[in-house]
Amino acid sequence: YTVALQGKQEIRAIRYAGFNAAWSSYYSGLYQEAVTDFQKVISEEMDRLDPGDQWQVYSGLGASQLELNQFKEAVEAYDKCLALQPDNPYCLTGKARAKSELKEYSDAETLARKALEKDPDSASNRALLGWILVEQQKLNLAKAEFDKALALHAGEVDAMAGLGIIAFLNGDNKTARDNFEAALAINPENKQSLEGLKQIEEATQSR
Repeated sequence: YTVALQGKQEIRAIRYAGFNAAWSSYYSGLYQEAVTDFQKVISEEMDRLDPGDQWQVYSGLGASQLELNQFKEAVEAYDKCLALQPDNPYCLTGKARAKSELKEYSDAETLARKALEKDPDSASNRALLGWILVEQQKLNLAKAEFDKALALHAGEVDAMAGLGIIAFLNGDNKTARDNFEAALAINPENKQSLEGLKQIEEATQSR
């Protein structure tokens, strides 16, 4: 039995070699390499994968393209992912991110809400929806989503930053700064918080 199990594991490792290499590139931050790797899997190795795993290739490709600011290409990748699994929250969220970056906020909101229907306890997805709502000036709705995200996960930095930008837009620079600094204490590279603090400084200097 042990020999048979080892044999199966070795065969799977061979079948999934390209798949594993692509994800290794992604998690190493080598996004262009990951795009190339995932595209190679799609063109040459897709039939080696179990049908239930194939969506992950398109999801990985889309995620890599998002990191490279290739938003239209990411939408195409996530469309293929959703063709395999129409209700997959990872694919829905990925496409929502890409649509938001393309400033197609209505579509992004629809996708983000559908993802939350499938995975309502995702703090990061709640924060994403909040930011999409901010972009549409739906600040009260956005605040509600940020509050829900933080109730699910107190360390959700994108939600903290979201509350910060809402406070800033409402003229409450102190609360805004507090939220941005709280987010940066957890993740010093949080882009929204760094940009938010910059906006506060510019607003203060212009007075």
